[in-house]
Amino acid sequence: ERARDAGAEHVVVTGDLTEDGHPEQFEVLAEVLWRCRIPPQRLTLVPGNHDLYTSADAWDRALDGPLGP
Repeated sequence: ERARDAGAEHVVVTGDLTEDGHPEQFEVLAEVLWRCRIPPQRLTLVPGNHDLYTSADAWDRALDGPLGP
């Protein structure tokens, strides 16, 4: 929200984005990002190693699911 309110042109959020990559944690992340009202085209998410602890395709599933928008 601070970045948005300060007029940032683009926001990069680097991992770890979740504790261990459970689908529910990606859902919470998606909700937080939605509340921040940063347009998706102005946002880059970079996963960290924790975001893949649950499975090697956890990040792909998150992008196909709650982080898709």
